[in-house]
Amino acid sequence: MMASAGAYCCPTIVTRYNILHLADPALSWMRAKAKPGDLDGKRRAIGHGVSICASIDSSQPDDPMQ
Repeated sequence: MMASAGAYCCPTIVTRYNILHLADPALSWMRAKAKPGDLDGKRRAIGHGVSICASIDSSQPDDPMQ
C-alpha cells in the first residue's frame, strides 16, 4: 500500500541496529528493552518497494549560525 501510494518510510534504522548490537555492558538495559524483530518490518517494507528516507529526530536551531 505504501509503495503503490508513493509514500516514504522514515525509520530509525541506524538507531535500532546500534541498540540491538550494543557491546557496552553499561548499556545492556537498553539492549534488553529492544525487540529483535524491530528491523524485520523495515526489511519487509524495503523488500516490497517502499522508499526509505533519512532524517533526524531533532529540530533545527532558530539561528543556524550559532
